[in-house]
Amino acid sequence: MKVNIQVNQSQKTDRRDPYKPATENIIQAKGAAVAGEYKGAFLTFDITPNVSQDNPAYLQGMAGGLRVSTAVAMPLSMEICLLEDAHFTKLLFVTADILGFDKVVVEEVRRHAAPWGIEPEGIVLNASHTHYAPGTLAGMAECMGPFYENYTRQILEIIVASLQNLYNRLEPCAIYAGKSDAKIGLNRRVISENKVLFAPNPDGAYISNTPLLQLSFHSSKRTVLWVSHGCHPTGMGADTRISSDYAGYMKHTLTEKGATDGVMFFQGAGGSSKEATEINGKWKFSNSVAEVRQNGQNLAVVVKAALDKGLHPVSGRFFCARQHIDLPTKPSPDGSSHPLPLEVQMLFLGDRLNMLCFPMEPAAELAEKIACLDGFSSSDFLLGYTNGLNGYLVTDKMIAEGGYETEQSHLVYQQPAALAMGTESLVVDSVKQLLSVKGQTDAAHGDGQRPVTSGPKQAFFVLSTGRCGTMTLAHLLNTATNARVWHHPQPDPIKEALLAWWEKIDLQSVFWKVRGSIIHQSWSQGLIHGETDLLMTPFSEAIAQELPEAKFIVLTRDPRGFVRSGMRRQYYRKHPWDFGRLRPEENTPDFERWKRLDHFEKVCWLWNATHGKILDISKRLGPERVRFLRMEDMIEGPAAMAPLFKFLDLEGFDADKIDAILAKKLNAQQNGNFPPPQEWRPAQHDTLWRICGSMADQLGYPRSCPPGRIEKMEKPSHPVPQGHPRVGDQPQTRHGSAGRNGQIAKDSVITCPFTIGNYSNIMGKAIIKGNRACRIGKYCALGWGIHIITSHHDISRVNIQIGLQQRHGFRNIWVSNGDVQIGHNVWIGDNAVILSGVNVGDGAVIGAGAIVMDDLPPFSVAAGNPAHVIKMRFCQNIIDQLLEIKWWNWTEERISRNRTFFDLDLTADPDLDLSRIIVP
Repeated sequence: MKVNIQVNQSQKTDRRDPYKPATENIIQAKGAAVAGEYKGAFLTFDITPNVSQDNPAYLQGMAGGLRVSTAVAMPLSMEICLLEDAHFTKLLFVTADILGFDKVVVEEVRRHAAPWGIEPEGIVLNASHTHYAPGTLAGMAECMGPFYENYTRQILEIIVASLQNLYNRLEPCAIYAGKSDAKIGLNRRVISENKVLFAPNPDGAYISNTPLLQLSFHSSKRTVLWVSHGCHPTGMGADTRISSDYAGYMKHTLTEKGATDGVMFFQGAGGSSKEATEINGKWKFSNSVAEVRQNGQNLAVVVKAALDKGLHPVSGRFFCARQHIDLPTKPSPDGSSHPLPLEVQMLFLGDRLNMLCFPMEPAAELAEKIACLDGFSSSDFLLGYTNGLNGYLVTDKMIAEGGYETEQSHLVYQQPAALAMGTESLVVDSVKQLLSVKGQTDAAHGDGQRPVTSGPKQAFFVLSTGRCGTMTLAHLLNTATNARVWHHPQPDPIKEALLAWWEKIDLQSVFWKVRGSIIHQSWSQGLIHGETDLLMTPFSEAIAQELPEAKFIVLTRDPRGFVRSGMRRQYYRKHPWDFGRLRPEENTPDFERWKRLDHFEKVCWLWNATHGKILDISKRLGPERVRFLRMEDMIEGPAAMAPLFKFLDLEGFDADKIDAILAKKLNAQQNGNFPPPQEWRPAQHDTLWRICGSMADQLGYPRSCPPGRIEKMEKPSHPVPQGHPRVGDQPQTRHGSAGRNGQIAKDSVITCPFTIGNYSNIMGKAIIKGNRACRIGKYCALGWGIHIITSHHDISRVNIQIGLQQRHGFRNIWVSNGDVQIGHNVWIGDNAVILSGVNVGDGAVIGAGAIVMDDLPPFSVAAGNPAHVIKMRFCQNIIDQLLEIKWWNWTEERISRNRTFFDLDLTADPDLDLSRIIVP
């Protein structure tokens, strides 16, 4: 069933809005936090499923297969917070009223957070583990209820979409820490007659410690409270309503009473405890909404009392680290042993607060042992249900005693076997090691202890117009062993770049805001920071002042190639970055003149104006810090890169790696129609040289450019075989090369720019001709007598013979609709004809004798004259997965490991999840 998430980000009066005007601030901190030492941002979302009353498919409950009604006892919410210290270390915290964060969600969040300078060690995804919400964990036993993939995906999408919002909202904040003690539950393990029973145990282990953290935002005057408590939130008994349990009632009480503007609840070590209620001096497990509500309110009262007493300021750097250990398990029924991997994560928030995280449910018994370790204080957060959820984390004594947590729970969580003796010591030793690494700047898997004031601070940046091979250059320079080179890191300072050109912003502060984190990451690892992003160009002089050891590369491209690319990308018309693209400052005479330029003239102006600014900057920087590189020289081979490596102090130059990268055309313009320069009208050439001529002369670009030169600007996706004919050469027979382990029939005739991918074969004589390129992907199979024609005669003139036009100097009537692009793993039958401008999608099949005049979608089957799609090879679900998997980019070794994937009939099951059968 479809589950809709209602997102609440209102900035008006809603109680969940962290930016609403505060009516009361009861926080009385002891001392004052260091102003400006931290920055933070906070968002909250209502993620309560909106279930239609008319929908017969009710949500199935997560406790005993109950059917959950559409009523809501307490709405579900998700809170997201981003923190940054003075050294650009960022930490991301997410709390949600869900069962748990699926491992796929965890990995996707980590992947999307990395470009924002957030390391995996610094990401905490903590679930309250409510059993009264749609299932968010794939792979659990059916008795826990269904997994709602759409709902889980929407949770992920909210987090990912929030990253830029949080970054843009970062504002100075202070951090305060403290603790309280509360008891709203009991240990649930009772030993009777040498058996472990599931029953209230008032004398059993229970973590009453309730750590607190408060964020006080300086600009918006808001406060956000973090609360952690170790009690399993399953107190509603047989009630069938969706609810966030006691955690939701606690948050509601604190915000409604004005104690804070927002609350994040972090689920603590609740693996062996359960909500309870005291009646007439006797304890029982909670079993109703009323009792859950009372538990949440009781917890809120205790928290508010701690706030009234006062919290202590936090100062100092952030630091985070993690370790991976393998926990021992009991032998499986077949006698095999399968260790259970465990990630232990530790975050140090300044000098006062630690946060220890496990992707399992730590039992209170184990939490008590960890709480006694040196370096772990009573105000520290000890969390479970974080960055995943895969069972219970127990002591060796509990393993010896038995019980549900140690003998049966692995079946629910689909683990290979139950944990064995030795688990406790491995976990405790791992925590000890993590507690000891805070002062080690070279700690493994660490982030945060960055040498900001000592050590080398080498960096380099590329100044360019863009569309000149900056992605290729980033890949080439990333082959160095002592550098980390970015092509286009986030955030994108698009509007800031324009304001920088206009000198309307503080260049230094904006530069450090958008790049400080990734620069210090490189330096902390002893690496040179490199960046080829064109958006740093207007910041170059500020960068040179801030980083005295930084060097710069001016990367240029022939104006004809750049202008064609800009026209195809619709610069100044429909391109999404146009709001920040260089133009004269508004309300000036220059701007009024610029507005009167046509589209082609504006793109020419962009090339000329940008290079004019770059040359001025380069003169001020001086030759000792700047080197010029032409794209056309860069793509010729390794020769241009060797001196660049030396200039930038890069190590590990490898000509073979350079060649391998140049064999691919990275970030090539695939869409948009605008002819190559050799097909321009004379007036267009005149316009370009009128605007760009003087600058092109300075950069060494001749006005008369032979066809071969143009082809270098349009370098194909794979290297042209040695001696391959260029446009204008006489036709000849080509033997050719089909890349690694492929072949081209020896009698084939190829007279156009041509590339073919690894393992692709042309089995019989093929004719591939024209004045535009033909590009064939990997693992393609082409039959006998294939004709690919990339240009044709213009029949709109009185004459259609090209030779007559050429003899008399008449207009060129050899025209084209564009390059021919054939995707990967395409099958083309005998005697098929493919005309210019056609794009054949990956996995398509073209029947024998077909004449293809229009694009074919991926995995389609086409036949006829003219060719048309007669069916799709697979259902859309399978096609979408295959296009994401892109198996043709795998190594041969990985292909060999995936016999099941390649032998499987993909038409048998339209709902098949291919990721579950693919071997990494």
